[in-house]
Amino acid sequence: MTKPGAYDVDAIKLLYGLSTATPAQPFCTDEDTTADVHCNRFDYPGDPLTKTYIPLYQGFLTQFLTGQTPSAPTTRSTTCSSSCAMAPRRLDARDHLGVERHHRTGARPAAGRAGLEPELRRARGLHGPPRAVAPVPRRPDAARQLRGDPTTGNPAFPAIFNEVVANLNNVDGVRSFTTRRAMVDILAHLQLSAAYDALVQSRAAYVAQRSSLTGAAGELTDDLIARIDSVTHPYFK
Repeated sequence: MTKPGAYDVDAIKLLYGLSTATPAQPFCTDEDTTADVHCNRFDYPGDPLTKTYIPLYQGFLTQFLTGQTPSAPTTRSTTCSSSCAMAPRRLDARDHLGVERHHRTGARPAAGRAGLEPELRRARGLHGPPRAVAPVPRRPDAARQLRGDPTTGNPAFPAIFNEVVANLNNVDGVRSFTTRRAMVDILAHLQLSAAYDALVQSRAAYVAQRSSLTGAAGELTDDLIARIDSVTHPYFK
């Protein structure tokens, strides 16, 4: 800058009593960059995204596409403060950055996508066609833990087991038949004598209740009894 900026002029007027209005322009110091997401070193006046980083990125992109530099532009080519990365600003960035626009509209850079991709791969130190990465097999016990299955190794297992049985028997009177069917499946999955006994006892209780039930409640109870039968004959796999 060759002359004081608008903030400097307004600040001097306020300090010297020439005006009572505080500067309207955003301002911060180096210390503020650690606490204010809107503060970043070397921002030019105005909106940093549209006034600084989009033009800077487009400049890097043009140099790369025209062969002036072998380095492909990346997000690290321009260091934007976190305010530029906020969700509402991402759409603005995509509408202005050439590469994003090519991907979104299906258009191709002047050099052609087929000619651009090898250059991008070379710039990243990659050679040859992309390699397929084989999936890493997951151990059955790890998969079980990820699904959250109750296991006897869990210190909370007794409490979990009692809760499952209580839900199956609708002890609190608010459990839907969908929940009760899920409890049948859980007890079948456990493959434990205690789970088998719980299923058998629950079946007996529902059979005893069946004569007093009518309509949908009776039909859903019949379905639940049949579900218990299907997992207990046989139970152990």
